[in-house]
Amino acid sequence: MLNSFFEPLHPFVRFESEHLILLSGFAVFCIWLFKYLSPKKEGVHQSILLGISVIISLIQMVKIPLDIYTGVFDVSSSLPFHMCSFLPFLLAWMYYTKSREVWGVIFFWSILGAAQANFTPGVKFSLFYYEALRFWLVHLFIIPLALFPAIIWKWELKIKDVWRTLIALNGTALAMYFINLVLGSNYMYVIGKPPNASFFDLLPEWPIYILVLEVVIAIWSLMLFGIFNFVKYGSLQPPEAITEGN
Repeated sequence: MLNSFFEPLHPFVRFESEHLILLSGFAVFCIWLFKYLSPKKEGVHQSILLGISVIISLIQMVKIPLDIYTGVFDVSSSLPFHMCSFLPFLLAWMYYTKSREVWGVIFFWSILGAAQANFTPGVKFSLFYYEALRFWLVHLFIIPLALFPAIIWKWELKIKDVWRTLIALNGTALAMYFINLVLGSNYMYVIGKPPNASFFDLLPEWPIYILVLEVVIAIWSLMLFGIFNFVKYGSLQPPEAITEGN
């Protein structure tokens, strides 16, 4: 039995049928979407993907009035200050400006952050409760929106994108730390570990886990950079970087 839009009756259970159907079904949808858009002009790509980015940004914002309506609004959890909550806005800006530099920074956030959230989701209730719908629409769509410029537009990642994304992430986390102190919240989990089970449980307690997480994110970003280029070029570096090195 499913939840109603405003009334959560059934908890979400990881790796059971609902979770697996969502992940596999969305993977099939992404393959179809990329094949559908591939032969079209870049202007059409940009308009459609900008539209999707704006829609999931609006879905994220609708959480606030819906939380107020249902009486669960809390400044410590209802605002779009978690990474995957504000990424749709950055993706919308990236598609509006068609900025490779912006994409190079948020690509790592999108793939690493949303992948972790999709495989170890923190959503409490199953579909079709509004918060479950918001969670899945936002977190699932982040990944194809981040991948599209690489796969269809052939945009390249550069090693400086890794360092830029780490610097931007640290700056954002520092700002969020002070916001958390004011709101009594834990956005971006810079005050403590997530309450739900995740890979964070493998790390030491706060604040040491922040330092360990810095190293983990740097390693994951470099690994993702290497995988990206190996899949694309059969090398851990793009041809231009190899040529420049010689």
